[in-house]
Amino acid sequence: MHTGSLVIAGGALEAHESAIFSRFVSAAGGPLKRFAILPAATAEPLRSIARARKQLLLAGVQEGAIQVLELSETEPGWKNGAYEPSVIEKALAADGVWIPGGDQNAITRLLLRPEGGDSPLLSALRTRLNAGAAIGGTSAGAAVMSDPMIGGGTSFGALSLPRADGPGHSEIDRALWTATGLGFYAQGIIDQHFDARARLGRLIRAVLDDPYGRKLGFGVSEDSAMLCDAATGSFEVLGAAGVYVVDSQAALEGPAPNAAQRAPIRELALHYLLPGDRWDAVARKPLFLDKSPLSELPPAYALPAPCASGPLSPYGELAAFCGRLLFDNDEALLKRDARGRPYVQGYLIEELDGQAQGWELRFARQEGLSSAWLAADGRVAFQHARIDLIPLSIKISAQYA
Repeated sequence: MHTGSLVIAGGALEAHESAIFSRFVSAAGGPLKRFAILPAATAEPLRSIARARKQLLLAGVQEGAIQVLELSETEPGWKNGAYEPSVIEKALAADGVWIPGGDQNAITRLLLRPEGGDSPLLSALRTRLNAGAAIGGTSAGAAVMSDPMIGGGTSFGALSLPRADGPGHSEIDRALWTATGLGFYAQGIIDQHFDARARLGRLIRAVLDDPYGRKLGFGVSEDSAMLCDAATGSFEVLGAAGVYVVDSQAALEGPAPNAAQRAPIRELALHYLLPGDRWDAVARKPLFLDKSPLSELPPAYALPAPCASGPLSPYGELAAFCGRLLFDNDEALLKRDARGRPYVQGYLIEELDGQAQGWELRFARQEGLSSAWLAADGRVAFQHARIDLIPLSIKISAQYA
């Protein structure tokens, strides 16, 4: 079991990059410790190394205490770094290892043996994590933290298409592709760039198909991170936005309306944690800190039957849509599902084989489980929003004036 710390960042580190690196350095034991940068994911390793080095220096690390683990598919002479004794020696000396973003499939190609199993460098990283070191990564460097890892796909593609049998040309190819990850975070599946790239659908599909049956997925927003205890999986949220947790313990799938469509998926649970909140992995629940229960406040909105259906929808961001228009809305104005639960709805519509296809997403309150909390900055964290995903048949006709 890993006993160190993990910093799992959602990518696009900007305003909170220095603060997240500061916590990473602290998790490794402080600025007097030794650090290494592993640029295996990026097509521009020298640029990524310079950026990570700058942040480590800003956090107080000494220049001589920063090493580079020379592993890259693009930098000459670095492709076999996972087997080089000098690189492995650096890794074994590091108290903190940072993995910049890029292509997570490149990381696993380089760190895992072609026949399966760990390279010597990956074994060294596990040794250090087991000894209490910190390993951090952003974007692709976050995706590889789980096993399986998500290597590509979109929400629509993950819900509507058969799984890919190999990595696509880019991570945003439609079909879901999962592969063996590094498995540093053992409690579920990680996804990143979660808000900007609308990845709820692909994380749900990956969680439902998890071969280990853990039934948990974690979506990290941009410029945000999970600071994790690797031994337990519990974490604190850092940065600008938050972390979504998908729990499929009660999920039901099927039957499909017809052979051409995937089955509906019902009774998923969604939690959303803001910076400062914590996830208790043992109790499998969020802990909301320094917030007011929304149940004690009058609703801020009186918007009937809110619906998000595209770029012109209000509150298109998932956290705000659920937090504000489901939990902070006048319940009497919401629609009710077959079980009598108030819900809001959104639609995911794309063209497939020349035909419009889609999904309806329902986010419902469930009495006795669902609750929401108001932060000082007006944002809403919540637990147990229940999700139903219902496949749709769509016919679109255009009229021109």
